[in-house]
Amino acid sequence: MKLLRLAILFTAVAGISCVFAQESAFSVDNWHLSLGVSYRDFRKPTFKSSAMPNFTGSFSAAQPDIIAWDPSKYGANSSLEIVNVIHYSGGRQGSRGHYGFEESLAPALGFSLALTQQDNIEFSLVANLQYFSLDSASRHNAFAGGNEYTRLANVINGVAGAEYDEPYGSLNYTSHLSGSAKTKFDLDLYVLDLGLSANYIFQSGLQAYIAAGPSLSLADMESSSFSRVGSAGGALASARGRDNDIDYIFGYYASIGASYWISEQVGLSLELRKDEGFKKAATKYAKQDLDAYGGMLKCIFRF
Repeated sequence: MKLLRLAILFTAVAGISCVFAQESAFSVDNWHLSLGVSYRDFRKPTFKSSAMPNFTGSFSAAQPDIIAWDPSKYGANSSLEIVNVIHYSGGRQGSRGHYGFEESLAPALGFSLALTQQDNIEFSLVANLQYFSLDSASRHNAFAGGNEYTRLANVINGVAGAEYDEPYGSLNYTSHLSGSAKTKFDLDLYVLDLGLSANYIFQSGLQAYIAAGPSLSLADMESSSFSRVGSAGGALASARGRDNDIDYIFGYYASIGASYWISEQVGLSLELRKDEGFKKAATKYAKQDLDAYGGMLKCIFRF
């Protein structure tokens, strides 16, 4: 249904533009070009939950450092050695990132074509192109949902017997291990919108307007995730992954603003916007909501 509404909106904008532009498209005064800066108050990116590495380790009185479980390292010379065997599994990590103020800013290029005017009301075809570059990372310690317990095993000459609990039947939950994770997300976002604008023209060169129309966003995304399980002696197990993707996201925008012509050829405009995307930009490790409030400040040139 959203795509159908978008198609209808595109068709309506194009159709109305063609009708009105037949008489005015070749008039030089009808074209305006604008350059400036755009701001969008992006929501924080969400780093998706991903699995921590599972790990089985061990230590003993003779070898107190935790190492990967390998019975061959214990019980030499036919001596019985009691080994602590640590099992960790099921941990997941996830968090939210953040952006700096400068990453909410983007260069903006726009144009408008006056279609028709009735008294002080003018209707125009408007378009804008914006480019945002967003980078975020999250480093955190997490064992959310993880399960760590330690059992005992008897080892002689590198051969381990069955693991057992002491006291019998009481699983010993422990916290010998620690974990950390880091997720990175880079997003290059290109936003193109096409809309209709209704302008009210005052005598002093001041104009007030409202505009709305469909938008198309190209999201070029790179993401990576790294997680580790370790102890005081260092990392014992790790997992990493990467997922890059390019996605096209349809949406729409609505804006309200004002412009002032300093001279016959040069003016300034300021507008407030609400942008909506029909879905989120996402990879395997992160996702970004494109719905946001924002604004544009531009210099306008009349030809």
